Amino acid sequence: PSDWNAEPARPPILLGQELAQRLRVRLGDTVTLISPNGRATVIGMMPRIKDYELAAIVGFGMNSLDNSLAILPFAEAQN
Repeated sequence: PSDWNAEPARPPILLGQELAQRLRVRLGDTVTLISPNGRATVIGMMPRIKDYELAAIVGFGMNSLDNSLAILPFAEAQN
């Protein structure tokens, strides 16, 4: 990149290998998370929608983790 100190366009996310395979995503792809806990508007609840960049695919050898694990920065998870 031209500016090494610039914020990334999309925050990173890590996925379990089986989940990534089911979603058919590869490193660098955009993963969109939708949270039903959104904000109230005049037309009702609006879900929170945010794009992340798939930064890593991890495998733990445990199906329960590899099929459902998504790791993102703590501050992102709080928002």
